[in-house]
Amino acid sequence: MRKYLCLWTTMMMCGLMVTTSCKHNMDDYVKKPYTVSDSERLSYAEKTLNTTIDKQQNWVLTNQYNVKVTADANLEGIKAIAILDGNPFIGSTNMLLKVTAKNNETIDLTFKAPKADTLLYAACITSDQQFIARPFLPGKDTAVSFKAPGRQVASAKAMTRGLADGATEVETENCWNVDYGVENLLDLVAEVNCFIPANQNNRAKVEAFGNHSFITDSESKITLQCVFSRGGVDNVNIGCRIDPGQSGTGVQTYVLKDGIFNGKNYRRETPLFLLWGATIPWNFDPEEFEYKLPANSKIDFFVVHGDKDLSDDMNHATCFSVNDNNYLAFDTGNQWDYFDRVYLITGSGKPAPKADVKPIVPTPQIWTYVWEDKDFGDYDMNDCVIEVQEHADDASQITVTLVALGGARNLWLGFDSKTAESYLDHKPVIDKELHAVLGVPLGTLVNTGRANAKPVVVYDGPKPEGFDFQTCSFVLGAMFMDDQKGIYENDYYHIHIATAGQDPHGIVIPGKWQWPTETTCIKDAYPEFVTWASDRTKCQDWYKHPIAGKVVNR
Repeated sequence: MRKYLCLWTTMMMCGLMVTTSCKHNMDDYVKKPYTVSDSERLSYAEKTLNTTIDKQQNWVLTNQYNVKVTADANLEGIKAIAILDGNPFIGSTNMLLKVTAKNNETIDLTFKAPKADTLLYAACITSDQQFIARPFLPGKDTAVSFKAPGRQVASAKAMTRGLADGATEVETENCWNVDYGVENLLDLVAEVNCFIPANQNNRAKVEAFGNHSFITDSESKITLQCVFSRGGVDNVNIGCRIDPGQSGTGVQTYVLKDGIFNGKNYRRETPLFLLWGATIPWNFDPEEFEYKLPANSKIDFFVVHGDKDLSDDMNHATCFSVNDNNYLAFDTGNQWDYFDRVYLITGSGKPAPKADVKPIVPTPQIWTYVWEDKDFGDYDMNDCVIEVQEHADDASQITVTLVALGGARNLWLGFDSKTAESYLDHKPVIDKELHAVLGVPLGTLVNTGRANAKPVVVYDGPKPEGFDFQTCSFVLGAMFMDDQKGIYENDYYHIHIATAGQDPHGIVIPGKWQWPTETTCIKDAYPEFVTWASDRTKCQDWYKHPIAGKVVNR
């Protein structure tokens, strides 16, 4: 291996694919170490970025978490559990971790996730790509079960998360009090939107689906929790007709009075409970009741306008299931989008049939690595850009893609080794100078707003021993300028990912990232970067907010 590395180094120093007579007359120089200090680099960075850098800033955008996940989802033949950065039923998601599992197995998982993602999802997956996903708070929730539909704590992310790609935005401004609602409120609304899109006539779909009933599969207490309601719905209540055991005898009809809706957008409400044999006001204490619906009870839902019982016209209500969450939706007028009121149904049972809404299969998280190739650079963070991704079916394998070079120097890329004494001890990712990899002459700036080239896979194979996306990943090598070569102990110096007490000469960004155009400082392309640099607890999602025209469009 040492012989191979020396040959590779000789080729790199010459900038050629074959060895040539390109040696330096070492007698003319006194060899010395390269001695620019971290404090000098940091001082220069503060002047360039026009800020004081947080003394504890370690330039890490991820946290490591632990959570126990039990594969108890309502699926047959579970093959794996995964950690996702979102709900796979409402849009594309990234898979942060995937491990094999079987039904009802509990596995203690350790994984890294972006600090900006305050709500994650655990998912059970079958061999034919059936999914059930449940939300959890990383760093706060220690365990995840799939038997409950949602968390009962509010979060800022839940209030701002978008709907699925192409979905119509629904009226959510006043639909939930952030101190009271379910954690993944807007994700639940978006799940509903997968089956019945908001602000669209869904009557034909709903009538073809033909379901306005919920059927208990065991003795159960049924809860309706509102996730969305439009304002301006006066004197309208929910009606239900309960047939215990579907025997046809003992059928009772109830009106769930709900005065909080009168002419107002939904803000806060105690959940509605349906309890066998009880008349239910909207603001009761559920702990006072012990009644339960018998197994195999059928609950038909309908709308009540004032004193008018519309139980004979149940087309205004529909029950369905998405992501194993059971929903009840109403159209109280004639718009027929069924978004006037939407409830989450909890309890032991299900609607029949089940809505045919399939998840988008997640892909492994992409990690983008960006470097400055000199000590006192312009911090456009594009001198070398690579993307790294685990294989979907084998997390021990990775693919490394070279996507941009904004540095003109002779550059090489290696796997980082914490035991390395010189750049020779870092295993090469590829045995070529990086400009040659992209098929351009040395000195050409590629995919930074000037010359263009197609990205190239430079490695596809197993992770080296000790590999970690953040702490032991890659090292960039840059050759000294012509008037410096031979002066220092090595003709190349190596640039690791930045750590605490250093300038941001190399950082790892979770996701597929738009890097700044050539000579555009990162503070101008991403203004929130400076806030994060000066306080590591703020603007941890800065990399998601570029300035148009100052980044490379992908």
